[in-house]
Amino acid sequence: MPPASPGIRPERHAPGADLAARGAPLEPPRADDQREQPLAPEKRPGYQPTSDQVEIVRVIGVALAAVAAISAIPAVLDVVAHLRTETSLGVTRWAYLVLMLAMLQCAYAAYVYQLPDWSTVWVVTIATLVMATGYAMMLGLTFISNGDAWAVRSLDLGDVIRGGRASLWCFLMLCLTSMVSYFSGRISVRWRDELRSAATGGNG
Repeated sequence: MPPASPGIRPERHAPGADLAARGAPLEPPRADDQREQPLAPEKRPGYQPTSDQVEIVRVIGVALAAVAAISAIPAVLDVVAHLRTETSLGVTRWAYLVLMLAMLQCAYAAYVYQLPDWSTVWVVTIATLVMATGYAMMLGLTFISNGDAWAVRSLDLGDVIRGGRASLWCFLMLCLTSMVSYFSGRISVRWRDELRSAATGGNG
């Protein structure tokens, strides 16, 4: 081949051009190049609950808030009695405890209302189950104690235990919190099973 004249650059051909000119077949594109690239995490479709599921979760949140309001009634009455009586010794300790539990229930109600998911419903199930256990223990304490127990004196429950009001209130709250825990637990488990079945294509 004669050397190229000075100042003239030799032509460059695209890769595979010589093979195409000679009639040689080009290699087909690899299957790896044709595979669909996975979506970026920010572009993947997220999980969206159905309208029925959102409605059920909101009903649970409203029910939990209603239970919290009912549980706070005795404490509110105790605070009102303290404000109306000049010789009052102050708000009792059990009233503070009941108000704290009511605020905690309201916080869980707002939590499940804003985040409709089976996991949030399951958290409410565990929380209400713990509260129901506490009410059951207090109900047993009101039956076996005569007002001299350490827990009764620490919470200033002597007057309400003698009148029988503490037993009725603990029984009512035990029933309400148990019902909320039972129904929310069933809904949460059913919801989780539906998601697993959908993820496995109905074979799980």
